[in-house]
Amino acid sequence: MPYPQDAQKPVDLDVYTLAKWGMQGGYSVSLRGEIDDLWADCFGQAQHARNETGRFYLDRKRKVLVFSVGSAEDPHKVIAEARALLSLANWRAGRQEAPKPEERSERRAAENPHPGKETATKSTQQRLNDTRTSSRVDASLMVEFCPENDLTAQSAATGMTHDLSDSGIFIVTSRLPAVGERLNLKIHLASRSLIEMVAEVVRVLEKEEARRLQRRAGFAARVSDPSGKYSHLVALSQS
Repeated sequence: MPYPQDAQKPVDLDVYTLAKWGMQGGYSVSLRGEIDDLWADCFGQAQHARNETGRFYLDRKRKVLVFSVGSAEDPHKVIAEARALLSLANWRAGRQEAPKPEERSERRAAENPHPGKETATKSTQQRLNDTRTSSRVDASLMVEFCPENDLTAQSAATGMTHDLSDSGIFIVTSRLPAVGERLNLKIHLASRSLIEMVAEVVRVLEKEEARRLQRRAGFAARVSDPSGKYSHLVALSQS
């Protein structure tokens, strides 16, 4: 049975609808494509990553993107910034191909504009890393997860991968499982295929602590991958 995400296309701007918005110096442009909860959450993550939280406003009801333009700015130039923002959101939501190798360093720089902060909090975060036995790679893919013995739609939750390793995975989500809980995972790839596997939760980063560490809440899990598909994904991400 196909998943709804399989039919979804990247959200894009309809530049021909660019018009002045009610507020002073404001403009709006219509959006094409389905804006579901996952994509809206990825859009918010993309804004935070690009330090544009206050620049663009997503009006889901009207399906428009609203933004402010300074007196000396060209609104069409801001459109280019909006496209880059949507591109990052589409990539995070699994609706767009992963960035090319030469673009990955730029993407990482955009998502961590203040690398010094990471160094400053490293000692506090050390306990999150003390069980890592293999190198990890950054990756942002949509994941569905539910308890191993409960496959009902009501129990399923979604998140985004933060990093991958041969034996583990960290998933950013607001639905936090308990340490020791066994989960069924479905990783959605840009090619619209799935990787299904079983995982055991080994660490949980609660929301309060995540805010203190300037990270997003989520959990780390040890994975079991008999098919080898996950290991192949990690190997490709490392190349």
